[in-house]
Amino acid sequence: MTLGNIFNDIIDMDKMERRKVQLDNQPVDFTSFLADLENLSGLQAQQKGLRFVLEPSLPLPHKVITDGTRLRQILWNLISNAVKFTPQGGGVNVRVRYDEGDILHFEVEDSGIGIPEAEQDKIFAMYYQVKDSHGGKPATGTGIGLAVSRRLARNMGGDISVTSQPGKGATFTLTVHAPAIAEEVENTLAEDDMPLPALNVLLVEDIELNVIVARSVLEKLGNSVDVAMTGKAALEMFEPGEYDLVLLDIQLPDMTGLDISRELKQRFAADELPPLVALTANVLKNKKSISTPGWTMC
Repeated sequence: MTLGNIFNDIIDMDKMERRKVQLDNQPVDFTSFLADLENLSGLQAQQKGLRFVLEPSLPLPHKVITDGTRLRQILWNLISNAVKFTPQGGGVNVRVRYDEGDILHFEVEDSGIGIPEAEQDKIFAMYYQVKDSHGGKPATGTGIGLAVSRRLARNMGGDISVTSQPGKGATFTLTVHAPAIAEEVENTLAEDDMPLPALNVLLVEDIELNVIVARSVLEKLGNSVDVAMTGKAALEMFEPGEYDLVLLDIQLPDMTGLDISRELKQRFAADELPPLVALTANVLKNKKSISTPGWTMC
């Protein structure tokens, strides 16, 4: 749970209390939605040494009408809680099916500490926090996420409920109303649907979680990825013709991405270098300070 998630939950709760929440129901590619959910949730679980399994019950609609941002917010709250309350070595399962009446049905099951029956109705109240497994201090969290998630689910034509036994984990059930979109049969392959060529990518990044996320996204698209975690390693690994793209973190332990770019341009001719793309989460006041020909900000 990030500080941004907490702020969003507080703002959403305030809007709901003022009856100002507006849903943005749009066509959502549900197949891609589930794939992204599986990838990001799997990475989060992996960081804690947990198993994550997504179990779709086919058939599922390819596209639905719903507020994809709100649905993702609710599921992220439920899955983050499941990961938080499950000890290392445990697992989180998410089951998905499509019920009659245009209802998406999710079950988020963990193998964590469980919730006493007396608390199961209370956990959806604002600021209520479940006690730890010994009945002592509250487990970490704000006590906001579940309250916001239930109200959002009800605004989306569904609900959230929970079943649990102490010491045996918990299962949260989410339903939302999401009509399926009938698919038209296309006889020709649209230009946008043509498969992209696979690339050999050199990723220069020193933060392990960023490496995992970037590698997952790139390899999902069919690319091959080599990783260098320092500037020195990147310079040693690079060979002309070996890579189609170089992704450079701006700030590395031993040098900047700009330093690497300059060094590569000194060693090799322009036609021997692939595109060099800078990766940064910083908002730079003066982008000109790092802009050079052939250098792309991302």
